[in-house]
Amino acid sequence: MIPSYPDSKNSTIAGNLALMKEILTSGQHLEFSYTRLLQLLYSRDKVVRLLASATLATFAYNNISQQQLIASEGGVRFSRFVEFLQSDEEYIRCNAAFQVSVGCQSVSPSARALCMCDIVTASHDSWNE
Repeated sequence: MIPSYPDSKNSTIAGNLALMKEILTSGQHLEFSYTRLLQLLYSRDKVVRLLASATLATFAYNNISQQQLIASEGGVRFSRFVEFLQSDEEYIRCNAAFQVSVGCQSVSPSARALCMCDIVTASHDSWNE
């Protein structure tokens, strides 16, 4: 019998229920931590910071349990996105807007409203170029 985990139907290892069952029954529980990705948000390299935040957004997209896990390991500060939202490059602004919109789902309603305002501003600026 496969233990029940939040979102296990939707996030089964690459959609492979047999693989998940094999891993769980073999006793080889894979330990995964977001700590390293969260540390990369503070890299000196702008591209590394952008890719780390994109990776976190990919894991968190439509997955509340992963959003909560990221938050429990330290979370992502909105300040990490400001430079990207204000970038001269449209691709970077849009990428950051997506990342913020994913991250906004796990914050308080008042903070979510501020996040969404920043997304709209970044999107508006891109459309007017």
